[in-house]
Amino acid sequence: MKKEITYPIFLKLASLQEDTFWKYIYEDLSYGKCPYGIYIQNDYICSFIKGKEFSYHFDDKEEHLQEIHKLLKNKAGILSEKEKIQQKEDFFQKKNNEKKFINKKFLRENLIQNFVIEQGKKYNIGSEHKRNLISFLYNAFLFKVIQINDIQFHNGEIISINGIEFKPQQIIIQKRLFQNNYILNTIEEEKKINIYQLWCQYITELKHNLI
Repeated sequence: MKKEITYPIFLKLASLQEDTFWKYIYEDLSYGKCPYGIYIQNDYICSFIKGKEFSYHFDDKEEHLQEIHKLLKNKAGILSEKEKIQQKEDFFQKKNNEKKFINKKFLRENLIQNFVIEQGKKYNIGSEHKRNLISFLYNAFLFKVIQINDIQFHNGEIISINGIEFKPQQIIIQKRLFQNNYILNTIEEEKKINIYQLWCQYITELKHNLI
């Protein structure tokens, strides 16, 4: 007896997959057969895996396809063997980048400089403000205001730092080196950070806290 297709949306998803693992997953789901920890009820696909629970309503709309795939892969943690190997490689690469960043001062400073220069080109940030930001980042790492978990790497280079945001001709610093947040703006000179002044401010506040 031929099986009846219950959820045709999953056949659409199967046709989009290059990995045979996912093709089989979605073909099974189209017949209502779910992988471990997943179930479908009343047009909701759900996970009861501890710490990975979710519930998502779906229909045949195209916009639901990628969302379902993201939930199964990223939330439920369902991965093919290829993806598991890639995940391990990415993990060890990340740890290797972190180890190099922490242990080698010259490399750390070089990566920070490259990051600021690249973002400066992208957002048209002036040279003086780039120098100020580099100094700020050196101090932020020194005082552990910014730590390794705040950094995102790709191919051995920094691509973003949590708490540092760039906009055209503007740098927004959301991390607090001292008491205030700061905005560096290449147009409004009065908002420019002077690192020496910040250092003096830090020393003054430190003395005040010790009294």
